[in-house]
Amino acid sequence: MRKKEGLADYRYFPEPDLPSVILSQEYVDGIQNSLPELPEEKRRRYEKMGLGMQDVIFLANDKNNETVSFVFNFQLYGCCCYGSAKQQMPVRIAWQSSLPLRRHMPVRRLQSRGEFFDATLAKGADAKSAANWIMSDIAAFMKNEKLTINDIKLTPEELFELIASIKGEIISGKIGKE
Repeated sequence: MRKKEGLADYRYFPEPDLPSVILSQEYVDGIQNSLPELPEEKRRRYEKMGLGMQDVIFLANDKNNETVSFVFNFQLYGCCCYGSAKQQMPVRIAWQSSLPLRRHMPVRRLQSRGEFFDATLAKGADAKSAANWIMSDIAAFMKNEKLTINDIKLTPEELFELIASIKGEIISGKIGKE
C-alpha cells in the first residue's frame, strides 16, 4: 500500500460494493505459460543456434512481435486478489475499453519472421540456411512487393523443401531463387 493511502487525512477507502476476485495460483501459472516468447528470449535462443548478430536481430525484432496476440476474457475495475485464500496479493486492474465485453474474442495471430523461421526449423531445416533465405531473397521480395511475411504465398514447409532440394543437389540455388 502506498504511504499516502494509509494517512488519516487522505480519506482513502476501498470500494465496498466491488467483490474481490480470487485467482488461483494454477490460473496465474497457466496465463504465464501461455504468454508468447519475448524478443530478448528469442534473441538468446537464436544466438545459441550459432546465428550471427545481424541474423538474430533481423529475425527477433519484427514489428509483428509487438502486436497483441491474446485478449483478456473479462474486464475488472477495482481491487482483486490472486493466490491462495491464506495468502492473497492485491492487484489493481484499471483497464477500460470502448469495445463491448465478450467472453471469447477471436484474435488473428500475426506471424512474425521469427515464427516463420521457427516453423521452418521445426520441419528440419538448417538454421543458417533458413536464416539466409529469409534475410536475403524472401526479405528482398517482400520489400519490392511491399508485403509482410503473412502476405507471401511461401510457407515454412515449402521453404524447408526448397532448402532440402538445394542441399541434396536436386536443384541449384539459382533455380531455387526463381
